[in-house]
Amino acid sequence: MTDGPPPPSRLDLLRFLRRYVEQELGRIDTWIAHEERAADKERREHLKRQQARPPAGDWIISDARGPRPGTTVWLHTGGCWDLRPGMRPLTRVQALDALGRDGVRACPSCRPDRDLGVLE
Repeated sequence: MTDGPPPPSRLDLLRFLRRYVEQELGRIDTWIAHEERAADKERREHLKRQQARPPAGDWIISDARGPRPGTTVWLHTGGCWDLRPGMRPLTRVQALDALGRDGVRACPSCRPDRDLGVLE
């Protein structure tokens, strides 16, 4: 006398295991694709940020149009962390000249006045 269906064979169990592992591999492939898309997006954003940085130079001025009444134009060293799009590089002579104008200040973070030998 038997109580229900016979137990699955080893072959049935192995086939079940194979289907389960295939499903798990599908999930893992989905996770990998998601991470690859996220990494690609981060690489594109990093490249975009690098392209948006002002051109390299020893000194950078924050407003290419020059000082306007009531505004402050900042002079930076080329390695300052606070560089943004719209800035332009200057030569040493241009940087010294810019620091002498009203409305142009040395960045308090990178201190270009110190590197230029000028104290504000």
